[in-house]
Amino acid sequence: MSRDRLCLLHMRDAIQQVIAYTKGGKAAFLHFGVDHRLVWDVVEQRIPELQKAVEALLSALPET
Repeated sequence: MSRDRLCLLHMRDAIQQVIAYTKGGKAAFLHFGVDHRLVWDVVEQRIPELQKAVEALLSALPET
């Protein structure tokens, strides 16, 4: 397996963990000292974009 593919698979797994962790919404994700607006911008806007990009790159790479 290529290093690029391995890295992208790791990114995909991390994205899925973020999605699962934040599934309960903003109220379930309260941490002191965290800018919630920034965090939720990333969760709601950036993560889906990144997920699409990673999936597209993975589908373009050979599996081995």
